[in-house]
Amino acid sequence: VNIDSSEKFLDGGAWPVLTVMSAGHALHAFVNGKLA
Repeated sequence: VNIDSSEKFLDGGAWPVLTVMSAGHALHAFVNGKLA
C-alpha cells in the first residue's frame, strides 16, 4: 500500500479505513473501499 503526500488524512482530514478480506488462497486489501 502506497501513501501519497497528497492524502487527505495527512492534512488533518478523515482517517483512512483499511479492510482486509481473505478468500482461501487470496488476500485482498482495500483502503477506503478501493483495492490497494
